[in-house]
Parts: sequence; structure tokens; C-alpha cells
Amino acid sequence: MIRKLFYLSFAVTLISWLACNKASDISAIIEENREIYVASTQLPFNTTVVPTDSVLTYSTNIFTTTFFSGALDDPYFGKSKASLNFQIGISEEPDFTDAILDSAVLTIAYDTVRSIYGPSLNPLAFEIYEITRDLDLDSTYYSNAQIDVEAEPIGFIDGLFPRTKSDVSVVEPDNQTGRDTLLVRPHVRIPLTDAFGQKLLDLTPDDFVSNAIFREKVQGIRVQPVSDQGGMVYFIVYNTYSRVSLYYTQNDTAKVMNFPVRNDNIAFNTFENEADGYPVGDLYSDESSSDSILFVQCMEGPDIRIELTDLSSLEGRTVNHAEITFNMTYISGDDTASYQPIDQFILYEVGSQGQRLLVQDAALAIDAGSITLFGGGPTINSDNSVSYTMLITEQVRDILSGDATNLMTLSPLSKGSAPPRSTLFGASSQSVSAAKIRVTFSEF
Repeated sequence: MIRKLFYLSFAVTLISWLACNKASDISAIIEENREIYVASTQLPFNTTVVPTDSVLTYSTNIFTTTFFSGALDDPYFGKSKASLNFQIGISEEPDFTDAILDSAVLTIAYDTVRSIYGPSLNPLAFEIYEITRDLDLDSTYYSNAQIDVEAEPIGFIDGLFPRTKSDVSVVEPDNQTGRDTLLVRPHVRIPLTDAFGQKLLDLTPDDFVSNAIFREKVQGIRVQPVSDQGGMVYFIVYNTYSRVSLYYTQNDTAKVMNFPVRNDNIAFNTFENEADGYPVGDLYSDESSSDSILFVQCMEGPDIRIELTDLSSLEGRTVNHAEITFNMTYISGDDTASYQPIDQFILYEVGSQGQRLLVQDAALAIDAGSITLFGGGPTINSDNSVSYTMLITEQVRDILSGDATNLMTLSPLSKGSAPPRSTLFGASSQSVSAAKIRVTFSEF
């Protein structure tokens, strides 16, 4: 509905212009009785589900304390596996003279808030491998990175039901007082082979001069799921109880040395996704059918491609505000309790060379220190439906001026650091909840 009103920014501009012009010019403007009209419209666009090749999971600009590992066999999104890779470091320079190995144990702290993603009734199983590839702190790593490991695992755990809310009672040697029973935060304990423990015990004082030298001897640890289902568990890697503990006896005294995951150690996930034979795989092979119900997922799961098809309704007009809204839909029979939806979306422009560029509105919000200025988080409406609205004012302006392409990608903000997925109404859905782009514009 068009309504007459004086737009504030125009009024300020007009006053400034009038101050610089003659009385005759002012009279001419008044006689013309020019008015500004403000109206809104909806832009036509297409939405399709597109696969993801890989996603950035580590760089010097990314720091997260929480990672995950496990496997999903999602009836709609397909199979997903997440492996966890990290380095360990040193916190002291030990003297292992005449030391005798007792055992070596890998412990990783649970994230007690997010805990588990996916079906939690199935036990988890993991194999632990020693990484043989040098991991560079200043490099970038993607979800499809090939991580070289020893042929045989150095640890294994089966039948694991993560107790992410329960503290753990452990007996720890105290180098001064003997043994001590401690109640510590929730974590998993995975026995490592004697061969790996002996490798640590055989290190010389020269190997402990610095973390860089130590990492030449022990390059990292990989936690890899064994099966292709069961669920995924969240871990806090940068934590006191994420470490390798070496237990040994020296001069009839039980001792322990911990090799922690330090802040200057690398940690990142790698993923495997298989969509063939699942509904999302069918959408990949037939894009024409992917416009009504959309699938979007973290890890190497699908994103949503947005194509603005006609902006002629905005020609000669000033874009004041533009936003895009997606509404969540639920598939009958879907296990929404196990597969929680995505909690934050982001938009990228698809550049002229196919590159991914953060849309201007999101970039400005992030620079201002508040992603909420951009939107993308869930809104619970009065009818209990859930919607995601994102600001695209600057992006639409750039498209109109030729400074941006008409293609965007909707993707989870936590694409490489969490496993959730969502189903959304597409642009061509016959539902009132179909995806929409609304634009408010002004003109004389």
C-alpha cells in the first residue's frame, strides 16, 4: 500500500540543498509540490539445494574451543562422519631416568552444554591414531584435508554412552604425596597402547626443550569414528582434561606427566559425507525439484543457492530496506528431538568467478560487533512457527548498481564447527510460509 510521507533522509538532504540555492529556486521547488512515495514490494527469486565440496575448519583467524566427532546415518541428509585432529604439547621438562611405564590414557573433556547431536540411544566407538603429517600452525585446513596417520590405531573405545553431565572419579598420582582420588569434570578416558606410551617415555631431555621440537616427535592425535552411525559428541579440546596422561613408576613412586592441548596447538575437524540414495542426494541430481522444500546442513552438507531473477520493479527507485526470510518446515516422521535445527545462518555472494564473498550487510554487522544487526537467528512467531530473517539492503543496492552478482548462498554460520541441519520452505512453495524477499523503496 502506497502512502504519502516525507522521508527523513530526503528532508535533511532537501534542507541542505535549499540552504545553498536562491529564493527563485526555492519557489520553483515549492510550486512543483514534489512528494516522496514510500512503498514495498516482493522480489521474485529461485532457491535450490547445492552440495558443498569442503569447508574451512582451521585458520589463524578461527578460534573455537568446541569440536565434535562421531557418525550419523540421517534418513534425509545421508551419512556423515566427523573426525577430530589435534596436537598435544608439553608443560614441563621431565626426567624419565629409570622410569617404568604403567599406562598411557587419552582424555577429552565433554562439552556439557551441547553434549550430543543425533540419536543418543546407540553406543559410540572410536579409534585413536597417531598423526604422521606435520601440522603447521600458520596454515589453513579444510574439512576434506588428507591426514596421514600410522597404519595401526594406538587406542580404541567401544560401547561408549557419553555421560556428559556426570563428573568422573579418577585416581591420579601426586608427585609429592602419592596417590589422590579426584572428582573432575565430565570427560572420556581412552586407554592407549603400551607402544605409544613407551614412545613418550623414551623421549630424551632434548625433545622437551620446546613445544616445536616436541611436535617433531609427536605430531598429533586423530579421533576417528568406527561405524557409520550412532551420533556425534561435542568435546572441548582446549581444556585441562583434554590431554594425554603418561603414568609411570620411578624409584618406586607412581608419577604422571600430562601432555595437554595447548592454545598454540592446532585442532580441527575433517568430514566425510555421503548423500547418494538419500532425499538430499536426489535434490542434487534434479535441481528443478529442489525449490519447494530445502535442505541445509553443517559439515559438508548442502547449502541453499538464491538467484534474484527480476529487479526491474526497483529501477529508478531508492532502496530503503531489503530483507529475506526463510521459514522452517518439518518433514512428517522426522526425529526433530535428535536432529536439532541450525541456530544461525549467514549469506554469501557468489562472485563472478564463483568465489564466496560475505554479503555487505553481514560484513557491516560483524564489523560492528553484533551479528544480530544482520539477523539470521531463529524467531518464534505467534503461531509457534520458526523463521529466519536476514538484512540484504546493501546487497540489493550493490546488485542494482552492478557491483554484485544476483547470486547468493545461504549457509550455517557454524558450517565447519557443528553438525546441525534444517529443512526450510523454498521460494516456490505453495505455502504461505514460502521464502520471501521484501523491499521497501522510495521515489518522487
